[in-house]
Amino acid sequence: MVERFQPRDILLPYGIFLAIFLVAWIIPPLGVIVGVLIPVPLILVYLQRGKLTGLISIAGVAAALWILVGPQLAVAFVSAYGIMAAAMAEATRWSFPFEKIVLFSALAPAILTGLLVVSMTDQEESLSQHLESLLKKEAAGYVQELEKSGETPENIKAIHATIDEMAPVLASIFPAFILVSSLVGALINFLAVRFLWLKFYSRKYFEGVEVARWMFSDSLVWLLIG
Repeated sequence: MVERFQPRDILLPYGIFLAIFLVAWIIPPLGVIVGVLIPVPLILVYLQRGKLTGLISIAGVAAALWILVGPQLAVAFVSAYGIMAAAMAEATRWSFPFEKIVLFSALAPAILTGLLVVSMTDQEESLSQHLESLLKKEAAGYVQELEKSGETPENIKAIHATIDEMAPVLASIFPAFILVSSLVGALINFLAVRFLWLKFYSRKYFEGVEVARWMFSDSLVWLLIG
């Protein structure tokens, strides 16, 4: 049942949003790190006000990003953060065990991100070839900037050789990178939400969670190794 409205229901989540965007605006490098906490206020709203309000909040942020900065960032937000927020909040509402909440919240955005990448892949090339070409394209822009800044031809040649050598390796480990980064992001967000919820809200959720005793299951360890 949805609890009676309290001022902190709005002040805490949107205060966190404001803090994240201010940090990203004032100190962009630090904003990249703090940005991993974007799901936190969305999850708090979802748990406090219910599924409908939670989904509307996620859609509202995506719509605002679409209008302000374009569709690419909006889609990236939904695939990386929006899906994670909805998955974690819903799993928490269903009283899933801690490890299942984290794994479910990590797998949902990882799978969606993978599907988006596959959908953008040309039918004439494999996924690894597509990722390799994207990496080389991004690196080419960086090399052009170095050339404009007066970098020596010898260094430019060495950089090109490094790119040609590393691009296939990075493309091959991309799926593992997505999975591990999603898992780390889900764990960080779960711990942050749990801390804030137990401190400022009712004890309906998270009371029985003993984070200190959590360990990776054998199947997950082998999945990450593979």
